[in-house]
Amino acid sequence: MDNYKDKYEYKKEYTLEQQSILIHFQANEKNKSTVCLRASEVKPKLDRFIIKKLGEKKQLEEQHKDWIQAESPNGTDLALRYRMIVTRNNSKAVIYSTKKKNSSERGTQCSRDEEELPNIFYANMGTDNPKHGIFFTGGLKLTIICYIPELLKQIDKLIAEFFAVTNFGTMQDKGFGSFIVEGRNVKYPETLKENYSSGVCLKIDNAGKNQKELFDTVKQVYSVMKSGQNKVREGKTVTDKYIRSFIYVYMHKKHKIGNEKAFMKKKEIAPIRTTHTTEKNVQKKEDEEYRYVRALLGIGEKIEWLEPLNEQEASCVRKEIVSIKDVTEGRTPVERAFSPIFFKIIGETVYICADNPDKRLFGRTFMFKNEGYKKFKTSSQRKGRSCNLETLSKDEGEKFNMADFLKEFMDYYNGQGKFQCIKEA
Repeated sequence: MDNYKDKYEYKKEYTLEQQSILIHFQANEKNKSTVCLRASEVKPKLDRFIIKKLGEKKQLEEQHKDWIQAESPNGTDLALRYRMIVTRNNSKAVIYSTKKKNSSERGTQCSRDEEELPNIFYANMGTDNPKHGIFFTGGLKLTIICYIPELLKQIDKLIAEFFAVTNFGTMQDKGFGSFIVEGRNVKYPETLKENYSSGVCLKIDNAGKNQKELFDTVKQVYSVMKSGQNKVREGKTVTDKYIRSFIYVYMHKKHKIGNEKAFMKKKEIAPIRTTHTTEKNVQKKEDEEYRYVRALLGIGEKIEWLEPLNEQEASCVRKEIVSIKDVTEGRTPVERAFSPIFFKIIGETVYICADNPDKRLFGRTFMFKNEGYKKFKTSSQRKGRSCNLETLSKDEGEKFNMADFLKEFMDYYNGQGKFQCIKEA
């Protein structure tokens, strides 16, 4: 084995330049300053990337059987025969927390050496279990040890492209956990187009000079795309300008399909709190079919609604929770589906690309149930009400064109006012 090591180069080292905050799922108050990008997360993703580039699993098993270390218990993934080590590069680590700098509540303040995590992060904002992010200003060191020369050559060839199209940690699809390989010349727009099935890459230049500004941009873009906005950031100013959800506008315009928001209001499952033109005046027609259209951009466990103005009893506006559950008969329930929209932060540029929607979601039935107010004992008058609504059918889903959706979204977003302009990359 020693002669084998001498004869071939068996180790490669790379510097990973961090581009955005990594939210580590294992980070807590005790280890928040020592956590790092995990090789146990990176290697399986890199393995799948290499296998896909070389022609998928069957071809690798036929042509490079000696590259395979093991097969996953479910038989879908292969582990390749090399070792990966990720270490800190003796660089300063900036810690981010869901705690607040100016909070008056005991135990909810950031410590002096922490920054506030950008508020796009919403998976768990509880102060009893604060989330932490980390940013290594000097990057990380990635070491690959492999005794198969041809495999090591492929890793070296593909590793820069892999990091260009992949994020890590929690909320990676929203731009968190972005790294690139130092010293590699990568054409990022072309690389992203090649690796995401829509074949389209949009970008926002000068999207932010720091992490907060970059994620403010990501939040604004995705909010306009999926949920709409009642408060809009124009430069450094927040206005009351209302922007309707683009997925609703697009599905009505291109497919004559109504949405779950209008359906829940019609069925009195969700509250109506609005000071702008209601949906029925701008969209709904009697011959239009309702669908759970936001499922095209991923599904979660719930939707939150602000209580109606005429029911508000205090200065604090309560939120009603509507739970979402797959109740399709004869099929394994889909409990969660991630968004096909992917954000990649590199420098001051935010790239936006997408895969096609998750086909598992076509032809399903979901139940929407009002669970009452969040954090209040009093019940809303809608609590307990529920309704079922279908997603797009398989035929309807196949007519949805993600490339067209992204290009139309670019025009819609740019037409709203004083946003940073989205361009086709």
